[in-house]
Amino acid sequence: MKAIEIITSHNITIQYELASVIDRFLSLLLDLVILVVYFCIVLFIVLGVGGERALSSFVWYFLWMPFFLFYNLICESFFNGQSLGKRALAIRVVKLNGQSPSLGDYILRWIFRIIDLGITMGALAALFVSSTEKSQRIGDMVAGTAVIKLNPKNKFTMQDIMSIKNTDGYEPKYVEAANLSEEDMLVVKNALERLRKYPNTAHKKLVDELCEKIGNELQIPVPEKKTAFLKTLLQDYIVLTR
Repeated sequence: MKAIEIITSHNITIQYELASVIDRFLSLLLDLVILVVYFCIVLFIVLGVGGERALSSFVWYFLWMPFFLFYNLICESFFNGQSLGKRALAIRVVKLNGQSPSLGDYILRWIFRIIDLGITMGALAALFVSSTEKSQRIGDMVAGTAVIKLNPKNKFTMQDIMSIKNTDGYEPKYVEAANLSEEDMLVVKNALERLRKYPNTAHKKLVDELCEKIGNELQIPVPEKKTAFLKTLLQDYIVLTR
């Protein structure tokens, strides 16, 4: 499983699983199906309204080709990095620097589709996506983007938090934990799980920064044992909000 870590504008590191060649191929296939369905609908309407005489080049040049050529550019620009196929597969285009892709970024990706997917029939795109570290086709490299999965395998719910351990007879140490939100606690649990599974420098730094941020927000001192501090906050939150 390939993944990237993106630093957001709030200086928070988030890990995303990268979309595979299969994910991107299936989204492309769905987009092609949508284009074919659109063409059939247009053809049916034109034949019904004007008959065969209305077909000529009108359907091709004014109703079909513009939609076919600009479909991905328009969808990704207006739907936050997703075509309809990408949305169905729960994948999205993102910038590697954590910012939202600009119109210029989408245009660059769209231009290089001619090489990645058009001239080479997708072979070049498949080669680059499968072999590069960040699963990028040439258009992604030029635009500084990648395609990520929006439904990671390590996904946590509030039910996961509530079942951490039995809270009977437990006295909260940090009553300020009640001021945190459910989303905050999910971030905390996710950070702890990542550190447990991948005890590297990046995840240790993430935990340190998370502790500092929570300490400043709740105006409480942060002890040296950062992991124990976050686990205590989780347990306190459960007791105080259950």
